[in-house]
Amino acid sequence: MSSFVPCVRNRHSNVNEVGVDVSAPTYLQVPDGETVPRPSHDDDEAKKWMQAIFAAVSPQGTERGNELDVVFFAHGYNIDPAEALLGQRLAEDEFRAWKYNCIVVRFDWHTPGNVALYVYDRVVTQEAVSAP
Repeated sequence: MSSFVPCVRNRHSNVNEVGVDVSAPTYLQVPDGETVPRPSHDDDEAKKWMQAIFAAVSPQGTERGNELDVVFFAHGYNIDPAEALLGQRLAEDEFRAWKYNCIVVRFDWHTPGNVALYVYDRVVTQEAVSAP
């Protein structure tokens, strides 16, 4: 099953990688087998992304009451995208091992890689969210 990641990291212009700066939200659906969330995994719009989540939690033929739960995971600060994706998948696997059937949706927070810059991140994020 794909991993779902709302992401506010910027895109590197010449390569298919996310950056460390804040940007407008994108809605990534990272296929199984991929180890790094990439801009090419963008579903283009939130509505399409949400429809994919609904399809994942309630596949065709699912009886009412047997849908999967959705767990939202805001990963720890200062983690690179590949490590955060691995943590998301490990959490999902662990929940299933405990017989808690769910999908994990992880919010991907940008960071320039230093916890001391958290105040900077908050300012930059607020400016990005407030921009028209």
